[in-house]
Amino acid sequence: MFMLADETAKLHTVMWKYLSQATAENLMGQGLVVIDKKLASEFMALEIRNQGARERMVKDIEYLNSQMSTLKGLRWTGSVSYGCSCWN
Repeated sequence: MFMLADETAKLHTVMWKYLSQATAENLMGQGLVVIDKKLASEFMALEIRNQGARERMVKDIEYLNSQMSTLKGLRWTGSVSYGCSCWN
């Protein structure tokens, strides 16, 4: 999750530097939606076999949510948080 959040933040920085605000927001917004939906579907498909795995998934999701929600001019929905079986 760290690499995903880090690379997304780098992309965000570069886009904001070289593109207009509207273009950067549009492109990054679309990218975040795809990332969020894909992660949500992957997390929902996982079979959690023990408490340690569950705790790690929760930590990963919380970290991703905290990092993605700080990106300037964008809205991170965090669907992965709502669809993950690790919250049950």
